[in-house]
Amino acid sequence: NVASMRWDEIDGNIWTIPAEKFKATKREKAKAHEVPLSAELLKIVAQMPKIGPYVFGPTGAKQLRLGSREKDRLANRAEVSEWRLHDLRRTAATLMTEGKIPRFVVERVLGHADRSVTAVYDRASYRDEKLEALNQLAETVK
Repeated sequence: NVASMRWDEIDGNIWTIPAEKFKATKREKAKAHEVPLSAELLKIVAQMPKIGPYVFGPTGAKQLRLGSREKDRLANRAEVSEWRLHDLRRTAATLMTEGKIPRFVVERVLGHADRSVTAVYDRASYRDEKLEALNQLAETVK
């Protein structure tokens, strides 16, 4: 989702991933997902030139494409092999839970659906908790 982040999806420090871009088991149940941007990510975004609709990408006119060349470059810098881009998501979730972020908040950060009975009544966005988790993650990987 970050590779296709658009300027019009960002409002202050909140990035809203539209429902049509958000993966869901049942497409008709997909909802927009609100992601508070960590201070570190806000610094990176602020440095990006506004030359097209996309925040990241070679010209701003097209989204960033993470192909095998970019993945290999990351693997070489990190000195790892045999991994998938989805492993970054797993690693982030693990680092957050190891940093004492409650699993429930990590699920909200990842955009996982809450299927509990309480979810019917609880309509909170957990914006502050998600921001705290993402700031802590940014400090961990910095």
